Amino acid sequence: MFQDRYPRETLDDLLGPAGGWRPFPDIADRDAWEGLREQPGRWAQAQRICDWAAAHADDGWPAISARMIMRFARHGDRLTFERAFFARRNRLARLTLAACITDDGRHLEDIVDGIWHICDEASWCDCAHYHFPIPPRRPPELLPRQDRPIVDLFAAETAMVLAESCALLAPRLDAISPAIRERVARECRARVFEPILAYDDWFWWDGHHNWSTWIAGNALGAAGYLLDDHAADRELTWRLLGVLDRYLARYGEDGGCDEGTMYWGVAGGYLLRVLELLHARSRGAIDLYGVPKIANMGRYLLSSYLGNGRFGPFADCDPAGILPAERIWRYGERIDEPQLINLALRIIHGADGLNGDIATPMEFFGEDMMSMLRLLWWVDWERSPEPVQAPLDSWLPSIQVMSARSHSADGEGLVLCAKAGHNTENHNHNDVGQFVLTLDGAPALIDVGVGSYTAQTFGPGRYEIWCIGAQGHAVPVINGHRQQAGPGFGYKMDAARDVHALEPWFVSRDVAYERTADGAVFRLDAAPCYDPAAGVERLVRRLVFDRAAQSLRLEDEIAVNAGPLTVELPLLSPLPVAQVQQGELQIDCGGCVLAVAYDPAQLTCRLEPVPLSDPKLTNAWGSQLTRMVFTASSETARLGYAIAFKRR
Repeated sequence: MFQDRYPRETLDDLLGPAGGWRPFPDIADRDAWEGLREQPGRWAQAQRICDWAAAHADDGWPAISARMIMRFARHGDRLTFERAFFARRNRLARLTLAACITDDGRHLEDIVDGIWHICDEASWCDCAHYHFPIPPRRPPELLPRQDRPIVDLFAAETAMVLAESCALLAPRLDAISPAIRERVARECRARVFEPILAYDDWFWWDGHHNWSTWIAGNALGAAGYLLDDHAADRELTWRLLGVLDRYLARYGEDGGCDEGTMYWGVAGGYLLRVLELLHARSRGAIDLYGVPKIANMGRYLLSSYLGNGRFGPFADCDPAGILPAERIWRYGERIDEPQLINLALRIIHGADGLNGDIATPMEFFGEDMMSMLRLLWWVDWERSPEPVQAPLDSWLPSIQVMSARSHSADGEGLVLCAKAGHNTENHNHNDVGQFVLTLDGAPALIDVGVGSYTAQTFGPGRYEIWCIGAQGHAVPVINGHRQQAGPGFGYKMDAARDVHALEPWFVSRDVAYERTADGAVFRLDAAPCYDPAAGVERLVRRLVFDRAAQSLRLEDEIAVNAGPLTVELPLLSPLPVAQVQQGELQIDCGGCVLAVAYDPAQLTCRLEPVPLSDPKLTNAWGSQLTRMVFTASSETARLGYAIAFKRR
């Protein structure tokens, strides 16, 4: 798409001079920075950044030790390293923005220290990513080596943080010493630009998940600021446009993101960053927002929206994650989608309990510079949030995710989101047939999401983690067998498109979605998602959503190749659940009730507490969930059951 529309030989005319790209005013442009006062909401955010910088002026720069790095290889602990690693980058971002807002010189020498510390780091790669067999191909080692630069997510992101900080502060840094910006440019060339130019077999080169957009966006942005070699700039741009083409080729026309909504910020959301970068550098000549697939990649968020700031949380979603409002805002502007703008406004103004304070630290990403700078300059802070009017129903066939609502208004009525798909998706959970329900914005039946990342999260024991394996999802356990994942992330070459295409294992079949006059019907057969040893011949799940009645009926029909047959179906809720009579549960949704009805001749049900201790999960759901375990059995090899959920 990019390379076809914008051939290599046109880049000279389209992109202008290499290096020196300045999309935002630098610190010397006092009219621009003082002009932030003209919007009280925007100025209030600027003052919060300054207040944060003043309160943390004496904190210093966190140390990064060899032992921190080795903890991942030895103990699976990546958070100890990452807290210090990301805190450095986010502190640099906040001090830089405060310096631009005030221009009082207070933080400049501290900023120089931070830049120097980051440039002194042995590697800009995350400790968890250094152990990937990424080129130049050598066996993983315990500690990073300077002769083996690895361009992972955070190496590219670090280049962008440094490049943007130096661009904003250029006049003041040069007055201290030209060596500061010269060193940043030299380190970014050696650690990011030159390795990308030298190798074309990076882990992310084939465009198969968010690494492609995340790295391309940051590398292109940093190069625009720093890379003054004309030929290298054009070659780097051309190569990364090819990565983006391969990334876009694996998307369906509906724009569905198989990595889930929380990863949209660094998937479709980072594509937005690239589109904006190219649009700005080409003075509007490079513009792909009119391409339906790209527009739909933005609208995907509305398809998955549950209300009250919650989304269908499939794959490795942080259950309490805040999406990047500035990217949602700009996407809404570019594709003329007012509901995306409403969603962004609800986030930045803290509506629905979301945290709208842009000066709140983002502990586990180095994104503060890119997000906070664009929030200040892109968003109209004087606009008031309005309820998001999500579509009453949606179907994304490329990822086989559906949603249906009884009301389109934000946080009203019953909302269903369900998926089919397969169990070798990006950031996969074993969850074919999973569904979630909210009632008046309250999360009644949930997908718990993913906990804190460790070595196990992306290692051989991934599916032993309860919230990732089938045991944490609303999918049946059949004769003691759970859904399984494929034997790995397998890819085959699609010669027709010359891209790597996913070779799925454990994939659903006979998937059908139908809009009806009263709601929607979703059907799938999840039998192939079980190991052949389980002998599952059919597992047909049917979800019937009735909009007027605000109800959902779940029907499972199961057959194995030999009887007898036992089934357990777990459902999770963070809300109080009570057994009010035989065959009926009630979930207290705070001012409303979701009744859960079942035939006690078909099913028995027990309630189990599920204590939570992982901070990511407790932050979202509190200290305990309730698991409703429905059990059915048959002396034959076939059985069926139904569960009804209805507003009461």
